[in-house]
Amino acid sequence: MQVYILLAIISSILYGIGLVIQKKGVEKISGLKLLKNFSIKNLKKLIRKLLNKKLLSGVIIGGIGTLFYWKAISIGELSILQPLTNINVIVVWIFGWVYLKERIRSKEWIGLILIFVGAVTLSVSA
Repeated sequence: MQVYILLAIISSILYGIGLVIQKKGVEKISGLKLLKNFSIKNLKKLIRKLLNKKLLSGVIIGGIGTLFYWKAISIGELSILQPLTNINVIVVWIFGWVYLKERIRSKEWIGLILIFVGAVTLSVSA
């Protein structure tokens, strides 16, 4: 396996995990209502809510995934790497199912399999 393919896969996994953790962090924010009645006090409250550990962790993990992707595209072929990045959808679904206890219906499982097969097929055939 080429190094850039491994980097793209790691990137997709980290990015997907980061998105799920961000969702957990966003659940703690009811701060968008604070923007309607703008004031410095409300802005401080919103910033405090945006700086929660879950949200920041998710952003950092996703950011690290982006760094892996940048490295991958700097040494590999984009036509091979781009389809592989779509496996982050699979990571989000599975991690959302495990971590967030979200339900995955049978048709969604079929979709997961098709996304995986499609991403691998596109990458191999490129």
